[in-house]
Amino acid sequence: MRQATLFIFFFVTFLSNNAKSQCGTIVTDEQAKMMEEAQPRLRSFNNKITRGVIDIPVQIHVLRKSNRKGAIQRYRIQEAISDLNSHFINANIRFVVADKINYIDNSMFYDFDVKYEEELGRDNDVKNVINLYIVNSISSGQIALCGYAYFPPGNDRVLMSKSCINNGSTLPHEMGHYFMLYHTHGISNNGSTDELADQSNCHIAGDRVCDTPADPNISGYVDDNCHYNGKMKDSKGEYYKPDPLNMMSYSTKACRQRFTKGQFTRMNYAALNHREYLEFPKKEVKAKEPSNVLALSGSLMLEIADKPISTALNVNLFKSTEGYYKGTNYQLYLSNQQTVYVYVIGSNLENESNLLFPLENQSALIFKGKEKFALPGNDYMYQMDDVKGMDYLCVLYSRRPLQINNIMDDLGNVEGNFMQRLYKTLGSKLVPLKDVNYKKEDSIAFSAVAKDNYIVPIVVEIEHL
Repeated sequence: MRQATLFIFFFVTFLSNNAKSQCGTIVTDEQAKMMEEAQPRLRSFNNKITRGVIDIPVQIHVLRKSNRKGAIQRYRIQEAISDLNSHFINANIRFVVADKINYIDNSMFYDFDVKYEEELGRDNDVKNVINLYIVNSISSGQIALCGYAYFPPGNDRVLMSKSCINNGSTLPHEMGHYFMLYHTHGISNNGSTDELADQSNCHIAGDRVCDTPADPNISGYVDDNCHYNGKMKDSKGEYYKPDPLNMMSYSTKACRQRFTKGQFTRMNYAALNHREYLEFPKKEVKAKEPSNVLALSGSLMLEIADKPISTALNVNLFKSTEGYYKGTNYQLYLSNQQTVYVYVIGSNLENESNLLFPLENQSALIFKGKEKFALPGNDYMYQMDDVKGMDYLCVLYSRRPLQINNIMDDLGNVEGNFMQRLYKTLGSKLVPLKDVNYKKEDSIAFSAVAKDNYIVPIVVEIEHL
């Protein structure tokens, strides 16, 4: 049976296409208190600094009939995860499938009744990962559901109907709940908001996110062109002007397209402070890796006047511990243990990016065994420009040649900080963090195993005074 001590969010869809969406919530006093106590820390959480991207492990569970028929196609799961990542990368979150799909052949669960959830989870949940269950349909009594997730603290479990997983908004919506987002109209599911239209009480009312317009609950008030056509007023008689495109609203599914910066901040905070225990399951070390597994390892040194730049590691981002003024010259050296393709990209806070290596008439192919090899050459030095803030130096180690000019174009056409733009551009080509070991010793180094993914980035953020 469902536990009454947990937050439970149901994103509900009636069988009729014209019916309103609903959500059912159970909130304990303890959980509400925890959420309110987090508000001061959330307000002081700095969303302007660049952080490393967190890989979140997801175990996929697919329900089939007892005769093994009726499963969702694999490509649809891949599309759903790819779409999810396109939304969440601005929260410094990337979802990575943790292991092989777990197929559950049981007709009793195929068309799923929520009263059997504890039994399903008890027998199949993997600890400390997001367990994403994809079933044929979900019902709660007479109501058909698209999916639901748990607010922290709660089960690491998300259930989705396969008819809804590729609609572009329900899965991101439910993951928003999992990472501490309320609906834009607030904590209650079916009522209106307690936030004023002018948002003067946004920290303590509504969804507690101040860059989402106050929302009175717009279910049934959004037209085919995604325009809000309601005339609802707040307690002071002011008209609401909600955002029908927000992912956490009760707008129509096709209209929900985006999160706000404040929502990204809240989700990043939740990942670091309330879902920090998530980790990839430990695997036994095999005596011999499969033939499709390739090793990658290397190191780089950034030196100023023959002294290395001191850095600290934040997930997969190396941050300089000292600042440097414009005009400062530094050299880049590389050592590698395998023959790889290497590309060096420089960028700044104005999102101006330049290809630093290879230069014209140079090859990106670096043969194994190079020790402290200067890039782009012994006679070259890099210089800090006039743009203060942060500079980024990115070295891409790749098992394959890259269309680097296309990559540079894409980096300039997407939004976000450098890490976010890098992940948006390279996506699934980047080796998951579970397969990379970054380390900071005398040099910046890594070792990795590359399977279907084949690029390892080393990104250094240098403070520019």
